[in-house]
Amino acid sequence: MKISKLYPLLVASALLFGGTAIYAPPMTAQVTQVSDAGTIDWTKGQITVTGSGAAPNGANQTAGQKRLLAQRAAVGDAYRQLAELINGVRVDSETVVENYVTTSDIVRTRVSALVKGAKIGTPRFMSDGTVEIDVTIGLYGSNSLSSVIIPPAIQQNNVPVITQPSTIPTARPTPDSTIPTTNGFTGVIVDCTGLGVEPAMSPRIVDTNGTEIYIGSRPIDPDHVVNVGIVGYAESLAKAKSNARVGNNPLIIRASRAGGKHKTDAVVGADLGRQILGADQGGNFLTQSKVIFVVDKD
Repeated sequence: MKISKLYPLLVASALLFGGTAIYAPPMTAQVTQVSDAGTIDWTKGQITVTGSGAAPNGANQTAGQKRLLAQRAAVGDAYRQLAELINGVRVDSETVVENYVTTSDIVRTRVSALVKGAKIGTPRFMSDGTVEIDVTIGLYGSNSLSSVIIPPAIQQNNVPVITQPSTIPTARPTPDSTIPTTNGFTGVIVDCTGLGVEPAMSPRIVDTNGTEIYIGSRPIDPDHVVNVGIVGYAESLAKAKSNARVGNNPLIIRASRAGGKHKTDAVVGADLGRQILGADQGGNFLTQSKVIFVVDKD
């Protein structure tokens, strides 16, 4: 799927969830994936497809009946496209949603219910008698794709779960002792431009030795990541810096390459990985998912 980035300023708003400050996906400067089936907006956190339909031929149909039948056909077409698009969404560097759907009856049932409960937009009646209609679901939040996929993904990958935000552990992997712990960083921005890093629901930061810096074995609050995602995406460093998700003093790291089968992971040098861990000891921003990947413009 082709990645394109649209429009100006990246805006984020802070929300309060379960006593933990979380950051909503910003509503502008979208990083999107566009395919024949529809669009995945990773910045806005929305999947959109457009269905089209025409009324079947019927001699006794009124104009109103034809419009209604065409509208129903358009909705059915949108549901089909939405299911197709969802199945191809990258969960992490090795899997897509379809992998979970085909191996779990529970996930399959929940994804089916999610599609049938999608938000149906206002129909557009075309001059040739056909109808077009947009249908959307959220990537994040309640009744979203993340709410269906992230919990099974966490369980499958044996990620430790924080059950209460107040119990977030202070212990962190020990960084290299020669690199001083920095207490002033409020988040991390990983510059992935020019590397072909692809958006996903659960990407990682991995160092060149294969050590998982984020997310890996790091304890996370699943409710938190369902609402905001594992990382945010921006199209430029300037827009990433202006995103409230990473605060007013983010650590900026340059990735060296894309990692994983689906090229969703950001691979950094071992020294930079230790620098991230050192900064996190002071800021505790990784457990709070205060991470943004900067990806390429077309």
